[in-house]
Amino acid sequence: PGFMMSGLASRPLWSTAILPTVTLLSGLVTGLAAILLSRVIFRRLSNQSSQESYRQNNYRISLLIMIFLVLEFFVLLQLFIFASNNDNSLRFVITQLFSIGGLMDLEFWVGVIGIGFLIPLIIGLLMVVPRLVFSREYFSYRPVEMMMSVTVLIGASMLIYVLLIGGQLTGRIGL
Repeated sequence: PGFMMSGLASRPLWSTAILPTVTLLSGLVTGLAAILLSRVIFRRLSNQSSQESYRQNNYRISLLIMIFLVLEFFVLLQLFIFASNNDNSLRFVITQLFSIGGLMDLEFWVGVIGIGFLIPLIIGLLMVVPRLVFSREYFSYRPVEMMMSVTVLIGASMLIYVLLIGGQLTGRIGL
């Protein structure tokens, strides 16, 4: 949806060149989280080698989720910096929607930033750092991996909701 929405010049939130990148990264993170969640729910382990392969693959998926979440966060940050440095309607829309007391501040700060970014990154750091830094064996509990995946999926859904509804809440400009 980001590529199509970025062509609508009358909606300032949608008419940025950064929006397709945000939706692409969100789609990648959502897909990886869905893969991890389905692996955790439907896992079958028959022998020791398959357990080790399962752990290695979950480690890689968790690491990729964290990398793409950080990239998505910086792209969103770039959108906010771009909006604050330009004297145009995008800055007005961003402040009306996402500032404290704005139209969608709770959905954005709690849903997208809190549930969608901070919680999965904290869980991911607790899962990945012992192996990444200290070369320990990767181990994670199933509920922890499920919680990471579910929070990523909730946050990505909230991001799309905020972008779609936020673009509609702000009226047409320039027509």
